[in-house]
Amino acid sequence: MHGTGVRIESYEKSFTRVSRVLITRTVRADSLNDQGRSEAAEKEYRALVILNTRHEGADAAWTLRLRHALGFTLDKLRRFEEAESENRATWESRKGALGDEAPLTLTTRHSLAFSLHGLGRPDEAEAEYEAVLEARSRVLARITGTP
Repeated sequence: MHGTGVRIESYEKSFTRVSRVLITRTVRADSLNDQGRSEAAEKEYRALVILNTRHEGADAAWTLRLRHALGFTLDKLRRFEEAESENRATWESRKGALGDEAPLTLTTRHSLAFSLHGLGRPDEAEAEYEAVLEARSRVLARITGTP
């Protein structure tokens, strides 16, 4: 019995250390992006997506947060084709994990619209922006009780 408790405690300590390292590295990547060092941020986000996917899974909240940041970074780098792909995949995953109208899902859909605009596809971008606005309006109406 004592051995099982030690293993669980060891696992919890290991998990906490891994999580803290991933969070610290994420903050560093965010900082790199804020400093205009988006190429370095992109590399870090890509590495973090791989690590967190192994640690928590592909649809884990933190993995999806990292993938959203990667898509945002690709947009900043004007690599809109890659950004569209990443934003679309992240949006699909967030829809499945959180629902169509969850705030984080809508934020990623908004990023997808930005990517589409960058690709010179304004009609598709406008349709996505409009869908986000309509969904956010519905959510606000539910919260406030106003039509």
